[in-house]
Amino acid sequence: MTWHLNKHNYKVLKKGISELWIEYDPIGVMDDEEWPRDEYDTYVMGSMSLLIKRAPWQELYVYVCQAHENMGVEFDKIEVEHFAKKLRAYWFNKLDGKNIEHKF
Repeated sequence: MTWHLNKHNYKVLKKGISELWIEYDPIGVMDDEEWPRDEYDTYVMGSMSLLIKRAPWQELYVYVCQAHENMGVEFDKIEVEHFAKKLRAYWFNKLDGKNIEHKF
């Protein structure tokens, strides 16, 4: 089962997922204010594709591990697990009706 999001809700969720990736910052470049904020957009879109399909956190975990490998960056499995769970929690908390408009 997948969610069908309207344009407004898609933008809200994409912005939030993007902010989480920027905060996570696996390559450590976001402290530089001049660094483009779209650095992780490819991974934002991949994360959203999984979340729209209601993927479990374990699938997000595998995706984030692969993202690290693609970037050539070492990672801590516990940190990746926390980040995968954080992505999923953010998504589901937004869609529980408390923090996003009901325009579905």
